[in-house]
Amino acid sequence: MNCEICDKRVQALVKIRLEGAVMNVCEACAKFGQRIETPKSVLSVSGGAVVFAPKRREAELSKEDIVENYAPLVKSAREKKGWTQEQLAREIQEKEFLIHRIEQGRMQPTIELAKKLQRQLGIRLITMVTDENVETGGISGSAKPTLGDYIKIKKKGN
Repeated sequence: MNCEICDKRVQALVKIRLEGAVMNVCEACAKFGQRIETPKSVLSVSGGAVVFAPKRREAELSKEDIVENYAPLVKSAREKKGWTQEQLAREIQEKEFLIHRIEQGRMQPTIELAKKLQRQLGIRLITMVTDENVETGGISGSAKPTLGDYIKIKKKGN
């Protein structure tokens, strides 16, 4: 797993809130935001002691990803059915503004939302990520820039 700020490869990431954005970062970069405790679920109860295990998101377990051209796929499939964005939103029990933002490419749908859209529209939005793409972040031969590449950190006393 890589830190979303410095792109350092680490075994465990810390979830922080940095200027309103939730990010998974390494211990060194965690100081730049406010730590967020991850929800836990009960793993087992033995002898009066409760053992907790962190919840894992479905996407992390299955290595599913959204196709890159999701926006035009959703829009064209909706239009083929003759639906408005409002009608599609009602069919999948979501907000209309989500459909609007997805079709504009301004918001990538979650795996759960993509599954709803796939069922209603009869399109393919989810692909299985290969191990090669997971390791390189989907870009072969070059590292992608991280948030840490763009920010300058002010030192105290400067």
